[in-house]
Amino acid sequence: MSTKYFVKLVLVLVLKTNMRACDFPLNELVNLTADRSSWRSSLKKKVSDFERRRILSLQDKRVQRKTGRQMYNAAMNKPINWGFIH
Repeated sequence: MSTKYFVKLVLVLVLKTNMRACDFPLNELVNLTADRSSWRSSLKKKVSDFERRRILSLQDKRVQRKTGRQMYNAAMNKPINWGFIH
């Protein structure tokens, strides 16, 4: 696998991951970009919402770490083991 191909593949995967995190439908991307002004305003709003959620999540994790509360993995119904938290 060439380096150029690998870099392109990583960029595509990162783009898809970020678009999913911002709740953008990947299958409708071409249709959404046809109207550039609405696309830009929609993108800006979704990115700012994602950033707000990300910061709140990080703040909550910090509070839980500092107060010593256990964080639980809801899917597995057991505490998350961070390894470095005692």
